[in-house]
Amino acid sequence: MSFIIGLTPGPMPLREELLLPYRLIETLESRFIPGTLYAITGDQRQVIGMLHFSGQDPRPLTECMLSVLEEQGEALVSFKIAVGRVYPCSPEFAAESFREASAAMEYRFLWKDALIPYDGPHIDERAESGGSFRSLNQMEEAMRSGHEEKLKGLLDELIAEIETGRYTLSHCRNLLQDALSALHKGMKAVGLHSAQVFGCDLRRRGMEMESLDAFREWAYGLIETAAAKVKEKKQTVDAKLEQKLLGYIHEHIFNDISLESISDHIGMSPNYVSKLFRTMTGQTFIEYVTEAKMRNAARLLMEKKHTVQEISDLLGYNSNSHFIRVFKERFGCTPKQYQKNLPMEAD
Repeated sequence: MSFIIGLTPGPMPLREELLLPYRLIETLESRFIPGTLYAITGDQRQVIGMLHFSGQDPRPLTECMLSVLEEQGEALVSFKIAVGRVYPCSPEFAAESFREASAAMEYRFLWKDALIPYDGPHIDERAESGGSFRSLNQMEEAMRSGHEEKLKGLLDELIAEIETGRYTLSHCRNLLQDALSALHKGMKAVGLHSAQVFGCDLRRRGMEMESLDAFREWAYGLIETAAAKVKEKKQTVDAKLEQKLLGYIHEHIFNDISLESISDHIGMSPNYVSKLFRTMTGQTFIEYVTEAKMRNAARLLMEKKHTVQEISDLLGYNSNSHFIRVFKERFGCTPKQYQKNLPMEAD
């Protein structure tokens, strides 16, 4: 049976770190009374080897390996042991067992236990596609809004789906990379650059995470920082934008104002402006513009310098009857009735 041990050393001098795998091999070889262990050091802080023993049950040997590694205490922050299946002793089977151990070690990012048997992750049964596109689609919008709790909830939803074990490691990695891209795009939409805020490329740093739990903890920190930055940015931007939006409406109140015309004026999409308007004023764009026109209609009626038809035309209504209907909905009477009920001016 082949095995691969992945090591994450604790803080120590470089010399001690380089010697750690060799000392582990010596300890493992001396402790394997039930069988024989052959091992060498590999790349990326790994110990690679093979167990030769009688029988089909490798548990006493893997338990011995776990015990030795756990005894290292603070010298090891974490470790993973990936093992292939048990085969009769032959070069062909040894190569197959090593291939299985290598495949199992790739899943250390998703596997919570220290021991990863090849059959554990059910690698051959996992799908190469699928996943929570709803979460990914909503992440960018939530980032633009600086909605920290919603972002964390969407991330948890995505990770919960990954933890079902239905998807291959590469697809799970891609889903997480897509989530980071959504955060990056959401920040960029409000004028923030993730590389400047965090001092790194998010996707590259995400690939360096050693476990899904570590990724979650790291991503939570990203979300908290990014959401705070977005809110800070929006407080400044929204105040200026609100002033620009409302100023445009009041300057053009005597024109036929549309969502498209005001969107063109500020260089944003009509859909985004519509959502922004409701956030800022608590009203839809149409409701706000109608209210502003009705206030001006009432003022013009009070001045008694224009006819109802003229006021309707001034405020950009194509139909006088439509203007009268809207006015009545707002004030409970027609424009003429409103004007008639105004107090008489003093001589």
